[in-house]
Amino acid sequence: MARDTEERDVSTFDLSDTERLLRFNVTKQRIVDLANQEYEADWFDEAKDYSSWNRALNGHPVWTGLVDRLEAVMADQIAHPRQYLPAEDPPDADQLVPWMKQIAGAPWWHEVLKLSMPLGSFKNWYSGAALGKDKVAEVKARVDEWWARVKAACERAELRSHGEKFSRKIWRAMRQGPPDYDPDNIESHFYHLIVECGMPLLEACVLYQDLIDLGSNYSADLIDLTDPKDPLWLVTKQPQEHRDHYGREFYQLVQDGFPRAIPKFQLPFRPYEVIEQKRWGDRRDEDSPKDLNQELYGLHYKVRTRHYWDAETRRDQGLPEIIETSADGATWRPATEREKQGWDRGEYYWHEALNQGQYPVENSYTRDMADLGRQFAKGREALDKAIRNADGEDQLEAAWSALQKAEQRFEEAKFRLRLHALD
Repeated sequence: MARDTEERDVSTFDLSDTERLLRFNVTKQRIVDLANQEYEADWFDEAKDYSSWNRALNGHPVWTGLVDRLEAVMADQIAHPRQYLPAEDPPDADQLVPWMKQIAGAPWWHEVLKLSMPLGSFKNWYSGAALGKDKVAEVKARVDEWWARVKAACERAELRSHGEKFSRKIWRAMRQGPPDYDPDNIESHFYHLIVECGMPLLEACVLYQDLIDLGSNYSADLIDLTDPKDPLWLVTKQPQEHRDHYGREFYQLVQDGFPRAIPKFQLPFRPYEVIEQKRWGDRRDEDSPKDLNQELYGLHYKVRTRHYWDAETRRDQGLPEIIETSADGATWRPATEREKQGWDRGEYYWHEALNQGQYPVENSYTRDMADLGRQFAKGREALDKAIRNADGEDQLEAAWSALQKAEQRFEEAKFRLRLHALD
């Protein structure tokens, strides 16, 4: 889709892809808003202005990051179009207009629905004016028919996406072995449908065959909301024997009892809690270029973990909470609000340093130790020279004594560095 130009980090977005995006999103502003979401959530970036996106959508050379984002938006809308459409079906006629406005304006709807009334009458109704019951009924019927085709197209796209996901996992498991735990594998999916929900085996077998067939042999295009229809197209035609093979795979899973399935419904589970005693580190354990945990250095703490059943991951999950701290591990007090927050990993400052070109990103202790080491090496070089050039026992003894004191000061400084930066 993107074509690199001679200028570095610049590429163009294909105008045919712009047309495809517009047929699904209707307006450029909606495309821009979706594309900007990633930048708005980025700590170190910001939303790009409309003119830059407009240049990209018009096929002009732009920063390649914009093209990558537009392609990512399009890929996700191809795979999961239902996520970008109203969650509810069209409501009754008296509430229909607000629902329609989520998708497009009056001119677009008038053209797509092929209404018999003039555009002006429809626009007036769209703006709140009264309209004859027969005309409103016509709009409602046309919208319902259009929405049925949209949902059918979305269902096909989503079915292929799920099939592709399962097919990739099956192939990966064949090459690398199955993962130890995966609640989103095809066995878990059909265990839920058959064992937990009671889907008939024949119906489930056909669905299994459809998923693997569509996921392996079909590709999808972005749905055209002006004329919604099946977005799938055949990439590699497979003979009937392959579909029969998928059926045998399915019945083998059933016969084996879905050995790698993770039930979706909650198993019998009684919540419980565990209290553990731990201890925080010091400056050596800081994860970012800034010292963010001075108040915690060396403290003992008790963490209470309440265990519960997580329906999404389908397993026992723990919710930890720091409840007490102690300086000596013997006398305890309730944790302060800062202590309850626990060790700050400093992700913001780590990414900030990385974006500024620092690699590897080192904490301040590592940097201070390097400076201290260089200072000691310089001082030791002078003392070693004094030892080599000593004239007499008194000078030699004094030089050795100075070196031993310098080494002692170095060790003491290294220890202090664990807790505080040196002045």
